[in-house]
Amino acid sequence: DKFLFMSSTILDKDSYCSDLGINPDETAFISIPSEFPVDNRPVIYMPIIKMTYGWDADTPIQRAERKKMIERLSKICKEVHPDESGVIHAGSFQVAKWLVQELSGKVPHQIMHHNPESGYTRDQVINDFQIDDGIPKLLISPSVTEGLDLKGDKGRFAVFAKVPYPYLGDAWVKKRMSLSNTWYMIQALIAIIQGAGRVVRSPDDWGNVYILDTAWDNLYRRAKYLIPKWWREAYTEM
Repeated sequence: DKFLFMSSTILDKDSYCSDLGINPDETAFISIPSEFPVDNRPVIYMPIIKMTYGWDADTPIQRAERKKMIERLSKICKEVHPDESGVIHAGSFQVAKWLVQELSGKVPHQIMHHNPESGYTRDQVINDFQIDDGIPKLLISPSVTEGLDLKGDKGRFAVFAKVPYPYLGDAWVKKRMSLSNTWYMIQALIAIIQGAGRVVRSPDDWGNVYILDTAWDNLYRRAKYLIPKWWREAYTEM
């Protein structure tokens, strides 16, 4: 028997084969260009603040850094996409809660989220977010890099406030990373590529993607060789 696996985020043949328990020597890996025009799916890196451990420290430096993040997010929402709906990939509920608090009243969008204190489930918020009622909406979530179809005007921009590395507080994730740091990087890349794709769903669709976390510097430098060519073609730095 032969099996065909198709995905935009296989990234690395050997790692993928290892995860599936199949022999790389008995496997063919084919990479094809994207049919989506490059101009329809720009990915823009705007380094603002490093959202790794200590980002929420109560120090003058960190308070100033966090202020820069909120100012840049507000600018993207108010000046670039004031009449369009979009999503902020928060990376964690802790970051999502902070963003909801800081952006409320500062952007022209209706802010939607499923933080634990909200009383709403992820599916409920996703369903409400996709209702077209003429109001620009902003979905802030740590878990919508997959399972979200924002075709057309349902979503015109996506922002990564934090690089979505797997949570190291999970014992399984920590053990898995100790066995392969490449695996750990690949999971973050998959989340970014998948999350970027939430707002561009067809060759005729379009949407902007922004990465603000400076932790992306290290990931991109170390793992650039794993990123598909079609994705890198749309990538720019500011």
